[in-house]
Amino acid sequence: MHLTRSGVLRAFEDRFPIRRMRVMAEYGGDDLKAMADGNTSAYNCRQVVGDPAKLSGIPAA
Repeated sequence: MHLTRSGVLRAFEDRFPIRRMRVMAEYGGDDLKAMADGNTSAYNCRQVVGDPAKLSGIPAA
């Protein structure tokens, strides 16, 4: 969690152009709609199909 926060802070400090950071639920889980709206998906973790105990975007320990 700390690495994600520090990465976001670094991007903010470097003035990285992030257009939107909204949860995928706002797009009905549709990646194409989210991308078309300029939403970053870098921080949207979701359950992995077939393995609900695992979240996407979270590296294995």
